Amino acid sequence: MTRRQRRARHLGGDPGDEPAAGSVAVELFAGGAGWDDPLNDGTSAGLDDRPTHREPPPGTAGPTSDGTPSYWLESRFAGAELAWQWAPGAYAIVAVDRLGGADNRATALRPVRAITVRQEAVRLPFRMAAPPRTLPLRAVHAYLASSDYGATVTCAERASMLGPTRAVRMVAFPLLADDRRGSNGSHKIPDPNTTLDGHPAWYSRQAGAESTWLFDVSGNLIKVDTWDEHGTEQLGDVGATTRYAKRIRPVSDPTDRTTWAAMPR
Repeated sequence: MTRRQRRARHLGGDPGDEPAAGSVAVELFAGGAGWDDPLNDGTSAGLDDRPTHREPPPGTAGPTSDGTPSYWLESRFAGAELAWQWAPGAYAIVAVDRLGGADNRATALRPVRAITVRQEAVRLPFRMAAPPRTLPLRAVHAYLASSDYGATVTCAERASMLGPTRAVRMVAFPLLADDRRGSNGSHKIPDPNTTLDGHPAWYSRQAGAESTWLFDVSGNLIKVDTWDEHGTEQLGDVGATTRYAKRIRPVSDPTDRTTWAAMPR
């Protein structure tokens, strides 16, 4: 993760809307981007998954790691949750779901002591066209658990999504393992309303925001979404989400992390 990114995340265990018992989530946030509870996604998270807190994480003193103090947080979601600064003004949070009979705090400390921060290419289970330079990389969410996997790349004009305006000027590029060719009754997945390159697809444009979703691309659901008119313009104006979605290609074996491709610069 670089400081130009807003947040980066690793989630161990079974991915989903709610982390399963036994999961460990680690999130690193860029300097000035705030912080959030890794196990609180979808409950009180900010608009479009933005961190909701700007103030330092409150809590009781935890261990010092490489000269950096840490804090045990109180959380109704986790069995143990530890916050520390991985760089000046940049917070990291590790959250351990309640493990029956286990020492949750000891479990939380293990990834903290093992984490190293370095600058390297972001690797993804898909290849994509490079976004415009006006939309630099801000966040990456990726997971791999047995045969289940997914990744979302978020690019935005601004480094921090916190602020008084709801004009997020953001573009998201998600891919997840999903061979459906329609909604299958899910209220979060729309039914196709068009066909693109032989795949059922859903296209929408509302109030300047634009979305293109391609179903069952080698067993994957591909999505490209802009969140407001300015983001659509930055990506390339009307039809840009379709052009970018058609250029996303899953790697040969997304369940093998060694095959993941470096994100283009």
